[in-house]
Amino acid sequence: MPPIFPLTISILCYNVSNISKQCLGYILENTSDLNSIQFILTNNGSTDDTKEILDSIEFPNKLIIHNSTNTGFIKANNVALTHAVGKYFLVMNDDLYIFEKDWDKKLIEYLDTHQDYIVGLKGTNCTFKDDGCGFIGDRIDYIEGSFLVGRTDLFRTYGLFSEDLAMYECEDSDLSLRYRQMGYELGHFDMDYKHLGHKTIDHVDQQLKWSFCGNNRIIFRDRWMNYIKSKIFYNKILASVSSLGIGDVICALPAIEALRTTHPTALIDVESRFSDIFLNNPKINQHFNYGSVDISQYDRVVRLEPDFSLEEPLHKLFDKIAHVAPKDSTPNLVLSDNEKLIGKTITKVDDRKVIVCSLLMSRREWQGRNWNLDHATEFIKLLRSKFSEEYRVIEVGKNIPSTNQSDVDLVDRTDLRQLFSVIYHCDIFIGIDSLPFHVAQAFRKECIVLFGATRPYTRVIDSSLVTPVINEGLSCIGCYHDKKQSVFNKCDRGDELCMTGITPQLVIDKLNQLLNIREV
Repeated sequence: MPPIFPLTISILCYNVSNISKQCLGYILENTSDLNSIQFILTNNGSTDDTKEILDSIEFPNKLIIHNSTNTGFIKANNVALTHAVGKYFLVMNDDLYIFEKDWDKKLIEYLDTHQDYIVGLKGTNCTFKDDGCGFIGDRIDYIEGSFLVGRTDLFRTYGLFSEDLAMYECEDSDLSLRYRQMGYELGHFDMDYKHLGHKTIDHVDQQLKWSFCGNNRIIFRDRWMNYIKSKIFYNKILASVSSLGIGDVICALPAIEALRTTHPTALIDVESRFSDIFLNNPKINQHFNYGSVDISQYDRVVRLEPDFSLEEPLHKLFDKIAHVAPKDSTPNLVLSDNEKLIGKTITKVDDRKVIVCSLLMSRREWQGRNWNLDHATEFIKLLRSKFSEEYRVIEVGKNIPSTNQSDVDLVDRTDLRQLFSVIYHCDIFIGIDSLPFHVAQAFRKECIVLFGATRPYTRVIDSSLVTPVINEGLSCIGCYHDKKQSVFNKCDRGDELCMTGITPQLVIDKLNQLLNIREV
């Protein structure tokens, strides 16, 4: 739909009604054509008479949004953008007084000749110090958010303020660098004005205010300090994943792909020890062996090195480090048509459904995650005796002993991509917390998973698809996290009963429960 007005103005108001009233009054006095402007006025949870002021202002094309609470500068302006019908979208503080006659006409003329620019006001903070803080300088590094304007369709395409940031602070400099990284320019519009500064935020709880500031400055500097030091944009981001575990790297995929939200056009490169994970992924540009990359050629290096002992889902730990919030936390493992065909020829040889089992692990030094061969062997026997008419059982794994009891034994007989293709075609996965489980989660398979020293919720992405099996009788369940140690776990009991105490029959019972629930 074509723009209805040349300009949309978004103004937020919070508990400074006398200042808001003056701001709006100067707009009324000095605007040449009020009918050519859409005004979106947000009462951001004010407890004074702001509501009455906004309701009474004589703007011909106004939309008033009354929020019950203060949602902050970032979110409220992003919401206003969704209602904008102007060609250009102007974010303006309510403590900025415009004295320039016919300022709207002059601004629109300027914007029409600078359509690929993000524009601010001359005389505002615009230059970065070495620490990323801003001051009024000769170099335009960023546009201050007290008066920030650009094309509405541009903001809709690439986003306005990043909601990874909290309420306010650094949102304007982050936006400016995001658009500069994409190749857009910054410009200053010169007019007569006065900006009081900080009048609204001074009414926010000061402890909360400084909490927002500190958090946002950490995120901003993490994203952009490479540029602030070099003053060069490469439009390339490096995600560095140091973990020795392939499953960990798979869990990092949503965070890596979500970097697109803060760097929409940048090339995303990855360094890790497992290049096969990233094959066919259209969002990944190049993959490098871990530690082999010249990081000086990147705008940002995201080091995805979480503390694995924390009692928080692993994928969320990666999200926090990258300062992203993926819409979908499911890892994106991309199979080619040929790979899918290979997996299908192995799994779909008759009308039966497929259960893939991976019950043992090769890393013996990591105690409290492995089952034992006797239990695994007995379980496969029980599984086939009870479910052979409906299910084929396929056993997978690497550098582990085979039970020699499954319908198809693929232990040590697949490479990583072939393993992906087999699990892609299965109906149910049963196993321990290891690589195949993370692959099954990536393909959104029903999973029954044995947990010992690791708490289930720290490794589960979608609890509706995962049935955890734990030894309920032990007080030391999850001891890996209780120890707060991001190292290979050692069993203090010396018997690893958290895993070995899980009986084959208990796992069969969990499968029966799952199937009964699904049938209902």
